[in-house]
Amino acid sequence: MEHMLRSRLAGLLWLVCLCAGRSEADVVILGTRVIFAYRLAAWRLRGHLRKDGGDLWTRAANYHSRTPRHNARYREQLMRRAWRWSQWLRRQFNTHSIDDIRPPSPPADHRIGQPGEANMAGVRNHGDHPAWP
Repeated sequence: MEHMLRSRLAGLLWLVCLCAGRSEADVVILGTRVIFAYRLAAWRLRGHLRKDGGDLWTRAANYHSRTPRHNARYREQLMRRAWRWSQWLRRQFNTHSIDDIRPPSPPADHRIGQPGEANMAGVRNHGDHPAWP
């Protein structure tokens, strides 16, 4: 069941990208081919995500229903499934948060000048360069 849900979600996300930037007429023309329902669903979902009000989960749940009672139930299901999917991704793939990445340390011979003073060690005057007149 979980595998089927993941594959459906991956297919839907792929179709959202496929239909991005296309008009309704273009989507209908594309939909006359093999996977009309998925393409149409992706186009509709993208429209809700871009144009509707509220947070991301409410906009995504608007695809199912804008009726508050139904929207809230679907929104909760989406959030739960997204959390489960994120847990699965963490277990399957070695990922890192960019907050965990630290800049490299300066080299050992790095000289730091006084505050407000440029470190000009090793910089030659332009007149010393053979290409300069």
